[in-house]
Amino acid sequence: MKRKQVPGVNIGSSTMLLIFVIISLVSFSVLSLSSAITDKKFTENIRQKNITYYNACNLAEEQLGELDVRLARAYATSDSMNAYFDTVTKGTTITVPISDYQNLQVEVEFLYPQEEGDSYYRITSYSLVNISTPELDESLILIH
Repeated sequence: MKRKQVPGVNIGSSTMLLIFVIISLVSFSVLSLSSAITDKKFTENIRQKNITYYNACNLAEEQLGELDVRLARAYATSDSMNAYFDTVTKGTTITVPISDYQNLQVEVEFLYPQEEGDSYYRITSYSLVNISTPELDESLILIH
């Protein structure tokens, strides 16, 4: 009787499998590293924009404080509502630059206080205004 030959596993197939697994792990680790670097750059960009925005908000609040002092002086020196509004007009717009492309715009309507402690103004709009559109970099970076 002849013995049947059982097809054996080649000795090199386990080595080939190990090389494939190692190459796969290295590829996924490089992709993960690339993604982490991109996320870090994006986060830093957002962080810088937030800092710039809040600095502009602080400047606008300082200007509103100065405006409040001027309106209080005008109120103290005027004897009627008409005299007050002749001095201060009806409102103003405070514009604080944030970047080359955006401004923070605060529109203020002046009020005549009826009682002690009433506000001298009301903020009617507090918004970001786009001045122009930035040039977008639409290039695709395939290799870092």
